[in-house]
Amino acid sequence: MKNCHENFSPEDGGEPVEVVTLRVTVPVTTWQRAGQLARGSARRPLEIVLAALVNDLAVAQVRSGSWEYERVTSWLGSHVWESEPKAAAPRLRRDEVLGCAPGAYPWDGWEKFALTQGVPADLAALGRAVIREAWQHGWEEVMCALCGWRDDGGRMLDLALRDPVLAEMRWSHWLETDGGRGEAEIDPTP
Repeated sequence: MKNCHENFSPEDGGEPVEVVTLRVTVPVTTWQRAGQLARGSARRPLEIVLAALVNDLAVAQVRSGSWEYERVTSWLGSHVWESEPKAAAPRLRRDEVLGCAPGAYPWDGWEKFALTQGVPADLAALGRAVIREAWQHGWEEVMCALCGWRDDGGRMLDLALRDPVLAEMRWSHWLETDGGRGEAEIDPTP
């Protein structure tokens, strides 16, 4: 195995390759303890041990069945990972609209949340516009419910994730018709 600090990759055939510098943010005591273990077990500085780990990850990716693959995937699978904090679901409350600062309206919160859930930016912006128009134009109660004012935008989010094409068609129609005004019947299905 090549020394990682010489900047080789597992599939380069021995040629030097472009390198990446990794920034690690951990408490000082964590770094010190990890450094002591690296020096004690590997007789190398922590930076070299971490580079070797990253190299083993790369080897494991291209050589399934190798010892690197077996050890690295075993460690990754058994490690207790900290979970990312979940974005807070929006609260769509009509009585909370007045007095909001620009960018802090309920529809802004819904758009930000939708983005964190994987809704494409253009569709999240369209959903935001629908929620805003429903409130600003005083749409009928059934339309306000469809636009999230009863369930904090949950049905809209579900539709955007399940069928983005249908969501775009439906929401665009609602904006074009100002919430279905003048139409014979409103389709309540999400």
